[in-house]
Amino acid sequence: MILVEGDYHPLTYSEKNIQLNGVVKSKFAKLTDRYKNITYVPRKTISEFTDSDFRDGYHVHKRVGLEFTKELLEYLDNRAGRERN
Repeated sequence: MILVEGDYHPLTYSEKNIQLNGVVKSKFAKLTDRYKNITYVPRKTISEFTDSDFRDGYHVHKRVGLEFTKELLEYLDNRAGRERN
């Protein structure tokens, strides 16, 4: 299983969702320690979105989504290569 930490529209950050994100990150870390078949991809591993990357409050533009997907696949491929060695 692959858990990819999501990203917020930069204008929607608040103290509450930052705190909630910390709780979720902690739970994800515990899951990956407990279950070796879970891969957690932290938000900072992949390029973070900027205000102009979003087409609305929740969705990124198609080009940005494709770039994100490419980076994510490269990250996972590199990680798998390191784990095989």
